[in-house]
Amino acid sequence: WSRARSLLIAADGARTINFVDPRARAVAKSLDLPAIANVSLSADGRLLACAAGRRICLWDLDAFKPVKDFAVDYDVSVAAVNPARTRIVAGGRADLLIRSCDFETGAQLDVHKGHHGPVHDACFSPDGHIYATGSEDGTVRLWQTAPGSEYGLWQLKPAAAAS
Repeated sequence: WSRARSLLIAADGARTINFVDPRARAVAKSLDLPAIANVSLSADGRLLACAAGRRICLWDLDAFKPVKDFAVDYDVSVAAVNPARTRIVAGGRADLLIRSCDFETGAQLDVHKGHHGPVHDACFSPDGHIYATGSEDGTVRLWQTAPGSEYGLWQLKPAAAAS
């Protein structure tokens, strides 16, 4: 659902993203992109991330215009943006890798492996410190946005006392 919850956002799995007004039972707006695999909304509902073939496309839903369009060297299965709009997480369709990229430049920051099937979903926690990915292999994995930092499940343990 769009931020105002007035439009349903639906990707047809081919080329079109429709913004449907359920009250009018009509398509209010459409976007055409090649090979849409997945769409996701930012936490504030103002940015739509599209995994489209070998592209990650980001659309401003208030102005209904493209914000970013990155070409990548892998087939993207999912893309999500952190709440601060500093990082994009993308899943690979064939290589099963999770990549973290800089929001401004698209430069790759981290690569993670852990799924044994195509990654179909990704989303950030409300504070942006962790993100989850879901795969066809039936697993959901949690990843730290800043690996090695102390957060939630990842607490530093005190060293054992010397005897």
